[in-house]
Amino acid sequence: MSDRESVFSALFLLGTIAKGQGDDTQALTLYQQSLALARETGTARNISLVYSRLGELAYRQGDVVQAHALYRESLSFAQTFEAKAVVGWSLLGLARIARAQGHYERAAVLLGAAEARLNITIDLNLTERTDFEREVAVTRTYLGQEAYAQSREKGRNMSPEQVLTASEPTMIARLHVPSAYPDGLTMREVEVLRLVALGLPDAQVADRLVLSPRTVQGHLRSIYTRIAVNSRSAATRYAVDHKLI
Repeated sequence: MSDRESVFSALFLLGTIAKGQGDDTQALTLYQQSLALARETGTARNISLVYSRLGELAYRQGDVVQAHALYRESLSFAQTFEAKAVVGWSLLGLARIARAQGHYERAAVLLGAAEARLNITIDLNLTERTDFEREVAVTRTYLGQEAYAQSREKGRNMSPEQVLTASEPTMIARLHVPSAYPDGLTMREVEVLRLVALGLPDAQVADRLVLSPRTVQGHLRSIYTRIAVNSRSAATRYAVDHKLI
């Protein structure tokens, strides 16, 4: 039928399904095909949308420089269309990069800018909402409530053009992925620590990890002993400082 918009939508959706299944190679192929079609039709929204998803794939592979460039390229089209969610996804991606590289104030600004454009319960799926909540929790914990609120409000009032022209710290080429967890923490203990750092109570941690609350409490006692802390807030700060979340 020569309906290029429908072909684009199908390719993009198949790419998103592949990404959700963890098949980044297939997702990349499908996104590149959808990008070529979007360029042929000259649809700025679709081009921006694909760049945002390509940025996410690059970030998942640890290529921060490429991810950063793709998210910015996505935002460069923002003034030509009205789809706020597309802009919000790229802003959220830039916030994730800033936080991962220790630029917490900029991360808070970008989270505010993203939040102003996203309907969190509609525009993000369950996994994306969890990731968003983690970014907010970690950044707020590191900056403190007042400093986070100020930076977040600043971001809510920024246009995409202001985000693009704002000075940025130098990007580190790749994310640091430790070969082993610090202080002898086990993989399960790190999973528990990450959820605790998000502010989840023991019962919810247990539900997420399919454990009993008693088992979660046992893991917490072990974690506290290994990292020499005695409170959830101190454990959260430890998780942030050691880039476990």
